[in-house]
Amino acid sequence: MINKMSPAIENLLSDFIRIQTEAFSAKEIQEGFAFMGVNMTLEEVETCLDVNPFVFPLQDGLYLTRAGAFTGASFTIKPSAREIEGGYLITGHRCIPFVDSEQSSGTIRFSFDNEILPHKEMDFPLREVLPHFALFGEEYAMQFILSDPAAKDAVVRSFDEELPQTVSLTVTDCSALFQDWNFRRGDLLLAEVVDWRSSIVRIRPLCSHKTNPFQQQPVDQQRLEWYKVFEQRLLESFDIYGPGTTIEEQLARVFFVYKHELCKDVSGTIEEAIKRSKLVGMEPYGVETRLWFKGQEVPAVGPWLQPSDKSDEKDATVWSNEQLNAEMMLWPRVIFDSWIVDGLYQKMNNEDHLVNLILGEASSPLNLLKKKRLQGTIRARRAKLESAYNWFADFDRGPVRHRLLELHTKVFALILELDDVDDQLEDFPQQPLVILTQLSTHIQYMLEGLLRDKNLSDDDLRAMAASLEGMEYNFEEVSAELKDALADCYKHRFSVVKNKDDKKKE
Repeated sequence: MINKMSPAIENLLSDFIRIQTEAFSAKEIQEGFAFMGVNMTLEEVETCLDVNPFVFPLQDGLYLTRAGAFTGASFTIKPSAREIEGGYLITGHRCIPFVDSEQSSGTIRFSFDNEILPHKEMDFPLREVLPHFALFGEEYAMQFILSDPAAKDAVVRSFDEELPQTVSLTVTDCSALFQDWNFRRGDLLLAEVVDWRSSIVRIRPLCSHKTNPFQQQPVDQQRLEWYKVFEQRLLESFDIYGPGTTIEEQLARVFFVYKHELCKDVSGTIEEAIKRSKLVGMEPYGVETRLWFKGQEVPAVGPWLQPSDKSDEKDATVWSNEQLNAEMMLWPRVIFDSWIVDGLYQKMNNEDHLVNLILGEASSPLNLLKKKRLQGTIRARRAKLESAYNWFADFDRGPVRHRLLELHTKVFALILELDDVDDQLEDFPQQPLVILTQLSTHIQYMLEGLLRDKNLSDDDLRAMAASLEGMEYNFEEVSAELKDALADCYKHRFSVVKNKDDKKKE
């Protein structure tokens, strides 16, 4: 999000996105900001909207929020035999991508017969609940489990042991519903989002009450057809949109684009669709997981990465108000600011180091001009950040930030080398490329937390340091493989040029 926006304005935009259910334009947002005394260009507003995961672009310059796309959307939930017997429902991943993914699944509320079903806390073996969070990705399942308000004790234990053996979760009490409707294994709940912002989902039972479990009903055939359509649309999305940033984002895009085909009373569950599919699987994507063609490697590059002229223009506007154009600045603002704060932490002026990292050695008059402009920007940002900086409050964060920045320098240097052969990256080992991209993203995410989150605890910093150690190890592994590939690429280029020169001599 554009950094010149105050937290109050950012919160206002976030609130608007969470409650707006009708299509809107960037112009309307711009005019609303202007009314409040915040002047932003149309391109800056569009940049905010285009990078927001809860906004879908429409035609003719319009946008639709997740709240607008999925309020009223229907999907199904299939309670397990254990849940039916125990009279409870674990939410887990069952409501994605239809609800707010930034909210803990334990805070989602279900309504039945116009009444909100009560929550209760229950203890479970970890191995029993993990499958209910699988669609968040194996790498994030534990994080989502521990985000449940009831799991606070497990969060503390997770720092003392590799994984807690048991966890407490917030579940929905469905005992009366299951009993009154004679719920049996295989029966479904039809769910509908009624309040996206408040995470309220209305449910009603879909019970077959078959006397013969092998008896086929018309709805069974319709549901089988739904599984085929869902699989086909998911496969199409891989070619068009690629692996996306999360599984949740992959699913959100599919259900948004094909809502009228997929959000039906006869729909099956996403979990069941993936289990049934012979073509779609949960495949490793670097250190993460994505839905992809079963048994195939998820590539790092593809046609979905081709930038548009419009996006290039928007990137240039982000720094326009600092008199720093996109040609000069290759880093996101959080990296730039983190380096300046690192200088404050080290009690040294790191202006020359920062200039050299961005521009290299200034040898031409053009580079000297860029250097002068960049120095001015660094001094202005340093003065602004220094006015609010507290060295003592930064004492424990500083070493973690410095290590992150050192790792970013290595990652960034390798990315620049790879950019020199970007037309040949499809021939490179794909998983190391994916991991390199993920490392860059995770570094920015962690630096953002260190820079903006004033409430990071000692446990948070310990977790960051442990994660950073793994990231450093991963980089050493993938960088060796990618540098070998680069060497082979350059060797091939040299051989091609040499052969051409030999032929000319003949």
